[in-house]
Amino acid sequence: MSKEGVLKIADFGLARELQIDYATYSIKENFEYTNRVVTLWYRSPELLLGSTLYGFSVDLWSIGYIKLRLNYSCIFLELFSKTPIFQGKTEIEQCDAIFKVCGTPNPETWPALVNMNWYNLAKFENYPPRMKSAFS
Repeated sequence: MSKEGVLKIADFGLARELQIDYATYSIKENFEYTNRVVTLWYRSPELLLGSTLYGFSVDLWSIGYIKLRLNYSCIFLELFSKTPIFQGKTEIEQCDAIFKVCGTPNPETWPALVNMNWYNLAKFENYPPRMKSAFS
């Protein structure tokens, strides 16, 4: 990250080509991608739950932005703690690790959740968000 706040991501090992609508310079709507991108520990919840319709939000998750109830909190904690924050061995374990800290989503807090391909395949414990206590 530069002193101007520009972040440059250098690992493109699991990257996929993005489909751009060059008339509007936006991501093409309803273009399906693979959800097998990003190393498991940095994979966003929507990818873990099988979504194939996504945008730049999956990259923002990977670099450490987590949307909280009222604001955004950047967690570069891993840089300081020298250990990955969420360390699942499977997609289900990874979701559980994320939900234990960020809270378990539900259709009221995340309406798009019901559209996730694997949303109904696993039942997760209902964890409350505990970001501050987890990292203080």
